[in-house]
This record gives sequence, structure tokens and C-alpha cells, in this order.
Amino acid sequence: MRFTGKARMIRDLISIANVLDARGLVKEADYLDVIMKIASDSDEDVSGAYEEEDVESDRFAPIPDYCVGMSVNADLRWEKDSDVEFLKVKNVEIMRGMLKGFAGDEDIGNMKIVDDKVQQYGDQNPEYGFTYYVTLGQSHMAIHTWPEAFLMNIDIFTCGSEGDPKAIFEKVVQALKPDMVRRKEFGRSEGLDWKSVSYSNKDPDAQESEQKLKDFYGASSMEAE
Repeated sequence: MRFTGKARMIRDLISIANVLDARGLVKEADYLDVIMKIASDSDEDVSGAYEEEDVESDRFAPIPDYCVGMSVNADLRWEKDSDVEFLKVKNVEIMRGMLKGFAGDEDIGNMKIVDDKVQQYGDQNPEYGFTYYVTLGQSHMAIHTWPEAFLMNIDIFTCGSEGDPKAIFEKVVQALKPDMVRRKEFGRSEGLDWKSVSYSNKDPDAQESEQKLKDFYGASSMEAE
């Protein structure tokens, strides 16, 4: 199959995004998703980036029920000059208590909290935003905040029989009262339009870019254990 330049680029970005997502680098994978969406919306035919695949083939193991889940991804925005002190790392305990409370409440999320982590950036300035990640018994939640942009991203993913990510998200919106919301929700692992990513005739420049990205984040953290 002959790939156009843009189709080849999107094919390779898919590969990199999958690696990032598998290692929990959600924000970086989301950035690549935006780039791919912009490229796909252009006039050039990029259908060559994908190939149809028979997912019932003996090549693939069946997907068990505990791998099937629901993902809610959203962007929340507030009008400029709004009080968004809760988006700053100095007030991270507000967000931590809210998300863990909603997730663990048997009448809302009904999920098991396994672990959580706060990531600060820059020079540890308490006025900056932060990333907050919660490991659940069956998947995860993550938020990224930008108080200077009056913006927060949130991803809630559960698999198997545990939890209700949509209920958690609705509670978050009610509590934080954003002025605008952009939301996507979709099933994971089942009922998807599966495509096979072809790695044949891979562009050497794309391989080099992918290796640089892996090196940047640390080879040891990018390799499967």
C-alpha cells in the first residue's frame, strides 16, 4: 500500500499515542489526538493510514467482559476573572477530597480507590495548576488544571462491572459550576470500529521522531515490564 505523506504521519502518530496512553501519559496522548483530528479534518485523503481488520480472526484473543468499560473525557472552562482558586495546586486537597469522595460513594461512583498522586510542575509555584491521578480498582481518573487559562481537563475510565463514570462527572460539574463544558463518552474495548495499524514501509523520519519521544520520557519507563 502506498501512503500519502499525511496518511503516513497520522499512522505513526497513532503508534506513538498508543505507547503514551499505555504508559499513563494521558495528557501527551491527548495532544497527539488533537493533531490527528486536525489533520483528518483536512481535504487530503488519509484513509491509507488504516487498514480494515477482521477482529474475529484467530489472530486475536477474545475480549473478556472485565476489559470492557466506559470512558468520559471532558474539558471544563470558566469565564475569565472567575474564582478558580480550586484549580491551583495550593488548594489541591479540595479537588482530591471531591474526586475521591464522588468515586468512593456507593450512591455515586461506587468504586474502589487503590492509590492517588498529585503532580506539580515548574518551580513548585503554589499558584500553578497540577495533575491529579487516581488509580481505581478497575481503571483510573485523571484531571489536569490550568488556572491561568480557567481550564480543567478530566478523564474518567472504568472497566468491568465497577462504577459509573458518568455519575461522577455529573457531580463534578455540579460542584465546580463551569461556564462551558465539552464532553465525550465512549465504550472501550467492545463495539469499536477496529482498524489495523500497518507498520510496513515505515518512514525512517517517523521512526526517528518516535525514538526521540521515547528517549525524552525515559526508555525504562516506556518499555513494558
